[in-house]
Amino acid sequence: MNQHDLSRRGVLTLAGGATVAITQGHSAAYAATRPMAKLFMTEVGMGRSVMLLHGWTCDSHDWSWQLPLFERKYRVVAADLRGHGRSEVIPSGAYAPADYVTDIETLISTK
Repeated sequence: MNQHDLSRRGVLTLAGGATVAITQGHSAAYAATRPMAKLFMTEVGMGRSVMLLHGWTCDSHDWSWQLPLFERKYRVVAADLRGHGRSEVIPSGAYAPADYVTDIETLISTK
């Protein structure tokens, strides 16, 4: 049985590893093997891009109070992760940290 550490530390550790892999160019084949969820997002402002990601059991609405401040200087994208807020609910078994990474990688590459 494949076990995942879904504690905050476990998810952050996996996200850190994914970031290293992305910067070294090893993510393309990995990302292509996972289906992306249809994500809801709010996009405001102009300038350099900033992406705001919410925590577990939250959604992009958590950033509502910060958006007016950031949008004055940046293009801000706040997305609902799969299964959260107004984003697509994927069948059980597709909620591993790597699935979330795939969604965000795809969102970044298409925006």
